[in-house]
Amino acid sequence: MVEITNRALGPRIVWEKGERGKPVQRTLRRGETADVQLHNPDDPILKVWVEKGEIVLGEVVESDEAAGSEDAELDQLTDDELRAYLTERGVQVGNWGRRRLLTEAERAKAAQG
Repeated sequence: MVEITNRALGPRIVWEKGERGKPVQRTLRRGETADVQLHNPDDPILKVWVEKGEIVLGEVVESDEAAGSEDAELDQLTDDELRAYLTERGVQVGNWGRRRLLTEAERAKAAQG
């Protein structure tokens, strides 16, 4: 699986592997991040979106259980508390796993100074 973030002005459609390997359409809203198992990672349209910066591909996601932060204070927060923390700081939270929540919380905390 790979983490995908839609940075385009509108929704973007990606194709996931569905049952028995069949492609399944998935719509990512503007600003949404999701962990997706791509049907075709070499999709030429996806590559163009990545080159234009409309879609950002993150690291391969294996499990959020091992996700940790360099900030012990943030590590103590639950996922819901991290979402609230980010929302209070003006971050539009998507359908993010723990790893992404911690990364964004660290960025928000660093931006505060």
